[in-house]
Amino acid sequence: MNDTTEQIIMTTKPSKKTLGFGLVGTFFFGAFVYLMLSMKWNVLNGTEYITEMTIMWIILGVFLFYALGSLWTIISIKTIILTNKTLQIKRPFLLIKKSIPIDNIIKISETPFKINPSVSWTTYKFYKGKQTLLEFRQGKSLKLNSFEIPEYYNLTKNLNKLKKATNENESKEIVHNETQGYGWLIIISLLTIGLIYSIVKQSLWTIKKNTAYNNAL
Repeated sequence: MNDTTEQIIMTTKPSKKTLGFGLVGTFFFGAFVYLMLSMKWNVLNGTEYITEMTIMWIILGVFLFYALGSLWTIISIKTIILTNKTLQIKRPFLLIKKSIPIDNIIKISETPFKINPSVSWTTYKFYKGKQTLLEFRQGKSLKLNSFEIPEYYNLTKNLNKLKKATNENESKEIVHNETQGYGWLIIISLLTIGLIYSIVKQSLWTIKKNTAYNNAL
């Protein structure tokens, strides 16, 4: 085989989990932003107008931040192409492509990867998987995790093969967490659908009420 020939070993697909949570998060938090902007805010007696509006805009800003963060998750989603010579990272929505020569990787190390959000002092076990740290020359590094990359275990397996590393347990872990996280995605999706349904129902009721009022005049 000609050493100058670059052959594709594998190509990863966009993560359905990342896309799913990005879309749900955008609609979920976006719905709250819409609700707050469409509501009529009245200042309570004894409360300064500036204080009331400041609190409102802070809350609105939090929901807007998470909505934009969820949208950015979708926009920055990545796919990876592994060849016998390079590790190519593509962000199709941003039209960005980064190519890293395999020879520049000096160390590959793997650690547990967990997503355990805390709400009201309660920690929820959302996701448990693996994360690989690639260390390059000039002190640079890159992290890859099994939540964002569906073919994570096959990718790290092939990377280690290219670097002539061995891991006796890799073949046993290839499909351990393919379905993790989808339960939470379904629950949040149902909540989002219910929230959007309530907004649409309220809007239709308001339109119907206004129409009846105008007809009565």
